Amino acid sequence: MARTVVLCVLLVIGFSVALFPWDRLRGLAQQALASATGAEVRLAEVGLGFGLGGPALRARDVTLGWPGQGAALTLSEARVRPAWSLSWARGEPAWHLDLRSEEVGRVAGTLWPAGPAFAGRTEGLDVAALPASWVGEGQPVAGRLDADLDLRASRDGLLRGHVELHARDGSLLIPETPVAIPYTEFHATLSRADDGATTLRELRLLGPMLSLEGEGTLGPGRDLTRAPLAVQLTITHLDPALAPLLQPIGLRVTPGVATGLEISGTLDRPVIRSR
Repeated sequence: MARTVVLCVLLVIGFSVALFPWDRLRGLAQQALASATGAEVRLAEVGLGFGLGGPALRARDVTLGWPGQGAALTLSEARVRPAWSLSWARGEPAWHLDLRSEEVGRVAGTLWPAGPAFAGRTEGLDVAALPASWVGEGQPVAGRLDADLDLRASRDGLLRGHVELHARDGSLLIPETPVAIPYTEFHATLSRADDGATTLRELRLLGPMLSLEGEGTLGPGRDLTRAPLAVQLTITHLDPALAPLLQPIGLRVTPGVATGLEISGTLDRPVIRSR
């Protein structure tokens, strides 16, 4: 009797998978990717894959294009499947995405296109390989980032939520100088409130030439580069050879002595002074 029940269950699952309208899901997958990225999406080599979360649409050589920006990304593999979420009961579709690129890294998590909202993580994300319209010009942190993300967009189009960043073996670009300082470990925790204000809850950077920690805020505003900045840093380690290179931006730091710094102004025009 037990064998008969198991066989019936397997037959039901097999017929369900075989008869599922995968062509329709392909269109939904393209729509979900387009909604998440604002890109025109082309999928190649579409097939069926299986995993712990159930059957998924799998595509290789996926191209995301932004014609107005002259930007494009190529993913080596993309998997899309219905996510295990109670939002389906409220009529809000949720899709689990697993996007991989040799150049950019990996992004995996759940997307709610109607929000839109996303909860997931990145692995080995190269920010420099992303379109500048996403991350802005002249990013100060270079290196492969791992991140935990819980983000949603409000009606005004601004992101809200929580981000936790981790990186190893990269470099930090000091504003208004040609100095790129290598680091061995970088960690930051940020949250953005409903009014658009961003809080840097924790910042930690460890490296052979510079180590520091800090916290602060970035005021509300649609243009983050012009929002008021208030960050407090403490330099706990500084290589003596680096100290003269920081003087042009007004930083007079004594190696071997913990030094406090205050950063005000805006992201595009920061004002740095000792405290």
